[in-house]
Amino acid sequence: MVFRVAILLTAAGDISRFTTPDSYEYIKLGKNLITEGIYSTSDNPPFKPEALRPPAYPVIIGILHSLIGLPLETMLILNILLTVITALICYLLARNIGGETSGIIAGAFVFLEGGFAVNNMLILTEAFFTSAVLGSVYFFIKYLEKRQLGILLLSVLLWTVSIYIRVASLYLFLMFALILLVIKDSPFKKRLKAGAIVIALGVLSILPWAFRNYVKFDIPAFSTTGAFVLYCHKAASVESELSGIPVKQAQDNLYYRAFGDIPAAAHDDVYRPCGKEITDYYMDRGISYITDHPFTFIETEIKGILILLSSPGTKFLSILADVPYQSPSILIEEFLSNEKRQGYHWLFLLFMVYQGIFLFILLLGFVYGLFTTKYPASTIVVVATAVYFIIIAADLTTGSRLKIPALPFMAIISAIGISNFRIRLGR
Repeated sequence: MVFRVAILLTAAGDISRFTTPDSYEYIKLGKNLITEGIYSTSDNPPFKPEALRPPAYPVIIGILHSLIGLPLETMLILNILLTVITALICYLLARNIGGETSGIIAGAFVFLEGGFAVNNMLILTEAFFTSAVLGSVYFFIKYLEKRQLGILLLSVLLWTVSIYIRVASLYLFLMFALILLVIKDSPFKKRLKAGAIVIALGVLSILPWAFRNYVKFDIPAFSTTGAFVLYCHKAASVESELSGIPVKQAQDNLYYRAFGDIPAAAHDDVYRPCGKEITDYYMDRGISYITDHPFTFIETEIKGILILLSSPGTKFLSILADVPYQSPSILIEEFLSNEKRQGYHWLFLLFMVYQGIFLFILLLGFVYGLFTTKYPASTIVVVATAVYFIIIAADLTTGSRLKIPALPFMAIISAIGISNFRIRLGR
């Protein structure tokens, strides 16, 4: 934590060192919403409305920067504070399942994992999103223990906050409802009533933004992210595997195909589907790729999961080296070719080794924890949430940031596994 604050203070005043292309989109969305009253990523009029990203994070940025006048680096301070909250919740959940030692190990995992360190130093949604999801899961487990409606409502509220930050948790409320029905720790009618409440509140939470998208774009959906991911990531991964070409090239091929198949695409932004025609096209073609090549799709998903669980990330190095974020290979070249940055190449290699060892230990603990822990309701919820986010994020085109929401839940089970192994060695 001290290391992160030191980097922030050292680089403060140069916001470009804390941004990625996604960061600039969030910033533009927030500023345009506050100043122009339009939720848009456009740089100049006419401002074209956005349907891809939900509004919570841009609204926070817009309010802090435009109304209160706080610098954008303030978001990074909030990221660090939210990481403390994330670590605390991980500690409480792991302690509840596996004891004090498990709790301490789980909290330490969150502080020491490289992905959190990287994304704490960037204007991105991960810290806000992860803490909201963890809070929702924490109160959901508390509800299972105490069966108090107020606790369940608080869990749903935090889940609602999470979906308006990132759409990745959109279907988590269905998992909560299913768990309520399956876990036989109370009369069926009571479980059915709780499940119905969760589903009803989940649908009500989604409706306002889904209605807005329907009115503006004729798209009855909370976000166009699902269609975008299916076509531009999942289908592109399958296309890459079938054609033997890089995923980025497969993505470009699919974009050009969209331009050729949809005349309206020439007047729209196919990278940010908002119109109904393009969104439907992405959804239909994405599903077709999966259903026409199911085994190839499964293969790419497994590879994607392995990449997600092993990629160390290199963004924080770009902050230290004062260069824009780039791919690892370009970043290494920047380090080795520029005299000012040559001193950082050892740091890159050290981080790669550290993160590789760290994730190896975390994965071993996770697997051991899955087989050695008991499975009360709390453990089932944690494991199910970890699996949910691993599946959601499995993508050959992604780096470390999309696996961030799964890591705290993996860390909890891994901490329990390590604690169990330690106890076994002591016998």
